[in-house]
Amino acid sequence: MKVKVEVINVDLSDHRIAYVSKDVAKELDLAAGGRVKIIASEGKVTTAFVAVDSSLSGAVIAVPSSFHTILGSPEELELKPYIIPSSVNYIRRKLEGEKLTKDEIYEIIRDVVDGVLTDVEIAAFVSAQMSVGMDIDEMVNLTRAMVDTGNKLQFEEPVYDIHSIGGVPGNSKVSIVAVPTIASAGILIPKTSSRAITSPAGTADTMEVFAPVNFTVEEVKELLKRIKGFIIWGGTLGLAPADDILIRVEYVLRVDPLSQMIASILSKKLSMGVQNLLIDIPVGREAKVDNIEEGRKLASIFTQVGQGLGINMTCAITYGGQPIG
Repeated sequence: MKVKVEVINVDLSDHRIAYVSKDVAKELDLAAGGRVKIIASEGKVTTAFVAVDSSLSGAVIAVPSSFHTILGSPEELELKPYIIPSSVNYIRRKLEGEKLTKDEIYEIIRDVVDGVLTDVEIAAFVSAQMSVGMDIDEMVNLTRAMVDTGNKLQFEEPVYDIHSIGGVPGNSKVSIVAVPTIASAGILIPKTSSRAITSPAGTADTMEVFAPVNFTVEEVKELLKRIKGFIIWGGTLGLAPADDILIRVEYVLRVDPLSQMIASILSKKLSMGVQNLLIDIPVGREAKVDNIEEGRKLASIFTQVGQGLGINMTCAITYGGQPIG
């Protein structure tokens, strides 16, 4: 069903809500609180929760300005009844302990990025990783899927980066000292960092106290014509966009599954063209990793996944038994 679009001047971030007239609701048999499939320009497909607005009439849909931008600012949309996607079945199978194929993982991540899956369904995927886990092949495929569904930057010279798995108070300050030190030696280190996942502030949050961290891809390219390194938030670059959606759900649950943590870190690095990577694994009673033995196991997993992705990687196990700085 073709409908005209009205825009509501409201910013709901990436939350997707569509207000439809009673006529549209009746035609497509939509109920308030249900979902509708939306096909935008260039075949972009997503879904939205439905609210029936009695002030609307005819073939009309009203969407928040933020959602309108996500859809590509169309004047017209095509609506279809919502059908449960295959990715939901794959998530259920993972919850039951099955191994997922490359294509199944790609479909889940594609549906996360396109807004086809709700936060509840995404939470189920995160929970499956927390309770069941993933093997090395699944982690490699998850990372590649997250990279391939977003933008990628490439540079003419070798790219280096450092990254800590976090979990130690004050840990976000390390990069603020290390990145300019490394860049001063003439090494290219364009570091993108995340905002908080399980702690009050991530590296990007800390850096934002001193300088802006939100840049476009074009601005990043201009920056690197003048400097060798920076610390910015990766969320505005369209790099591995599934990661920021998954992090939002993880933050609410206060969890950071091993497979998702590794995929989160490495997908952002691959998207920035990183070829050489140092991973810091703090070990301590209050850290994410309790003891050296567990740290070595994690380092081995990181290295195996890195090899599968073609990244030259070294892991450093460091003391994380007290706050840093």
